[in-house]
Amino acid sequence: MALFIRLLILLWLVNLAPPFLAQIFESRWNSPIDGGQLFLDGRPMFGKHKTIRGVLAGIITGGLIGPALGFPLWLGLSTGFLSMLGDLLSSFLKRRFSFTSGDTVPGLDQIPEGLLPFISIAPYYSLSAGYVFLFGVVFGLGAYFGSFFLNQVLLRKPFESYPRRIRALTRFRELVSCKITASPFRQILNFEDAVYYHMFMKSVFKALRIYERGKKNALVIEKREVSFHFSDLPPAFDGYRVLFLTDLHLDGLDGLTEKVIQIIRQTPADM
Repeated sequence: MALFIRLLILLWLVNLAPPFLAQIFESRWNSPIDGGQLFLDGRPMFGKHKTIRGVLAGIITGGLIGPALGFPLWLGLSTGFLSMLGDLLSSFLKRRFSFTSGDTVPGLDQIPEGLLPFISIAPYYSLSAGYVFLFGVVFGLGAYFGSFFLNQVLLRKPFESYPRRIRALTRFRELVSCKITASPFRQILNFEDAVYYHMFMKSVFKALRIYERGKKNALVIEKREVSFHFSDLPPAFDGYRVLFLTDLHLDGLDGLTEKVIQIIRQTPADM
């Protein structure tokens, strides 16, 4: 069990190194490892998110963390190298299936980068096929949920027009106004929606290749004009136009705020 946990920690840290450095250095030294070259199908070889910096970060992290966890130096370096190789393989396959760089594909994102190094380690420690399979499952689940938490909660940049602190405050006011009790953790992170929408529905829609179509549909905002007639309406309000906005969910989709503003500017209203 100790070996199992140490190997998991090693692989998780190896795969955490590239996105961690990306947050620190941003656009510095982030040259794509494929040099921007296209494959025979006219699509990128790996994509812009697979950089030389990221691959080196994974290998070096393996070389540093491996000995710290009690593994030989060569095993740490080879684990980093093979994990990055598996990551490149998954990116190569995703590009062939027309997934854009940065898209999440459950399973394909985790299996190659976890199993490839572990299969090479298994003979050294005389590990059984069942052990390798169990490791792949545990690593895959941990990598998937860990990646989601990292990208959607810790590192996700809020929309410029709707800062995260306002989103949290808005969520709190919605809960209070609807008299829904919730812990501060749920108020800030909206955990149920995160698990159901981001982890499940979003992945399913992307796998079915209908996610982008759904985003386009969501940006088609319906505007209705309704006339009201009152016999006792004061003359000052004759022809008075009121613009009423409802169910905007501005924190749910990037670009929605700009679309609403555009419609407002094109709609004459007195209030």
